[in-house]
Amino acid sequence: MTTTNPAEQTEEQAVETVAPQEVATEEVSTSTPEEALAVQVEAYNQLQNQHLRLAADFDNFRKRRMNELEQLCF
Repeated sequence: MTTTNPAEQTEEQAVETVAPQEVATEEVSTSTPEEALAVQVEAYNQLQNQHLRLAADFDNFRKRRMNELEQLCF
C-alpha cells in the first residue's frame, strides 16, 4: 500500500488502514500466569490503540465534511 495524504485517501483505503489486526483469542501456551497476562495486556493495548485511531479518523472526517458543507453554502 502506498503512503498518501490522509485527506486524499478513499473510504476503502481508510477502512483498510484501520482494519483490526488478528488478535489471538486462543489459549496461549505460556509457562507462567504472568506471561499469559502480558500477552493479554498486549492484545488489549493493540485493540485500544486501534479504537482510538478509528475514533480520531472519524472525528477528522466529520470536521472535514462540516467544512465542505459550509463552503458549499457560502
